[in-house]
Amino acid sequence: MTNASAPRAAGKTADARADDPRPPVAMIDGSPFPFDLARCVAFDLEVYPGRWLVGFRLADDGGEPKHWRINGDRGRLAKALDWFASNGRTLVGCNSERFDVTVIRAILGGFDPYAPAQSLIRDGRLPAQLAKAKLPAF
Repeated sequence: MTNASAPRAAGKTADARADDPRPPVAMIDGSPFPFDLARCVAFDLEVYPGRWLVGFRLADDGGEPKHWRINGDRGRLAKALDWFASNGRTLVGCNSERFDVTVIRAILGGFDPYAPAQSLIRDGRLPAQLAKAKLPAF
C-alpha cells in the first residue's frame, strides 16, 4: 500500500533540480504527490507480546478528521483494509513498507505478529519460517 510500486500519475511533472538524482515526481492538479492527499489514510501499527493495534486517521468525504483503532481483531482489520481499497483510499505511514505492511501481512496470514516484528527490528528481515510463507497481499 505504499506508493513505491504505484504507477506514475499522468499529468504535469515537477521540475527536478539538476543536483537531485531522484526522478521527477508526477503531479496531480499541481500537487507534487502521485496520489490525491485528500484520499490518504495515515496508519500505524504497534506490536507487543500478545497484543497488536493498528490506528487509522483520515478525512471523511466532508473533510472532517476521523480516527479509529483496531485492537487485535484480524477480521476487523481485513474488513477495514478492504473498505479502504474499495473506496480508493491510499494508506500512508512512516517506515510502513519495511515494517507495518510486512507485519500486517503476517497478521492477516494468521500469525502472531510479535516474533516477526522483533525480527524486523533486530535483523531487518522476517524469521525464516515466515519468509517462506505465502502471506496475503496487502
